[in-house]
Amino acid sequence: YQPGLYIALEKGQKDGLSVRCHNPAHHASEIAWTAVDHEMNYSEANAYCRARTMRLATTKEFAAAHANGFMDTWKPGSYWSSTPNSSASHFAVNTTIGVHGAKESQVLKVYCVQ
Repeated sequence: YQPGLYIALEKGQKDGLSVRCHNPAHHASEIAWTAVDHEMNYSEANAYCRARTMRLATTKEFAAAHANGFMDTWKPGSYWSSTPNSSASHFAVNTTIGVHGAKESQVLKVYCVQ
């Protein structure tokens, strides 16, 4: 339990479930996270989020979501981040092992943020 922490479901989201995560100690984590029901490669994930005026989260935003306990509710696996790792890869965040590099052609889970 963390005093002041709340996670609120947002109604009216067309694709997936939108959740707003807020913790007074981590103001940067006050963003809306929308889960995507299917996996995709990096280009598809980036385009999918942008088409909805959203974006992929950074590794720092994933760290804040983990610190808040929000990631405890996620399906196990790796999720794309917008943080580049090299010219042909980005960092991904795995719910068990943490941050790792992933080739852009890999198919991973997606959360869009706003």
